[in-house]
Amino acid sequence: MSIPDDAYSFAVKQIKKRRSLRAEPWSPCLMVDLARAAGIEFQDSRQWGHIFRQLQKDGYIKRAGLFSRASSNGSVRPGWVGL
Repeated sequence: MSIPDDAYSFAVKQIKKRRSLRAEPWSPCLMVDLARAAGIEFQDSRQWGHIFRQLQKDGYIKRAGLFSRASSNGSVRPGWVGL
C-alpha cells in the first residue's frame, strides 16, 4: 500500500474506533499525531489535506470547531468531527 492509502485507512479506523472523535470537534493535528505514532508519516504534512478532503467526501467527517494549528504558525483553522 502507499502512504496515502495507509493514512486514509488509519483515519477511518480511528474515527470508527474512538468515540471521542465522533463526540467533539478535534484538530487535524490530532489525527496527524496519531498516525505519526503508528508509523504513518508524509514527508510534507500538507499532504494530509487530500486525506481529510476525501474523508469528508466519503462521509466520515465534517467540518466543526476552530483550532490553533502549529502547522499553520498558530493560525486558527477549521477542525473536524467524525460521523
